[in-house]
Amino acid sequence: MKLIASLLVYLSVASVFAIELKMEHVRIIAPKRNKVQNTIVRKSFHGKVLKSEQNELISTKPVDGNEALQAYTKLIIDKLNSEIMSTIPEISQNLIFRFQIQKSGHFDILNIRSSDQKLVLKMENYLSQIDKFPAIPQSTGQKELQLEFNIPAVIK
Repeated sequence: MKLIASLLVYLSVASVFAIELKMEHVRIIAPKRNKVQNTIVRKSFHGKVLKSEQNELISTKPVDGNEALQAYTKLIIDKLNSEIMSTIPEISQNLIFRFQIQKSGHFDILNIRSSDQKLVLKMENYLSQIDKFPAIPQSTGQKELQLEFNIPAVIK
């Protein structure tokens, strides 16, 4: 019991000194192209190669007002807060970073911008340590998702 109480005190003190991401810092970017063309290759019974092309939609629901997407974004924010933002004590310059999450949860860092290059390198290092995010739920209607975080300068 004492261990749990001391852990709660530690977490509350650590959260005072850490930067916390909020929903106001996030912008969900809708895909520019909504269609992706997939080529399906199969062999017939006689060994002949058959190719067929199929158009597939990236987004079947709108980004604005999508409650399932908001809940998934909140899950991503909580993961970033617990793994990355708790280790950064202060941000001296504005920080903007954008990444794209695939359907399976794997992600690609698209860009990280700040006038403080040390902060950019540190953020790139932290993001590269994350293996993947939770998979995008089907209820969101998205197959891939771009998130842009705009964090203002915070000096404590």
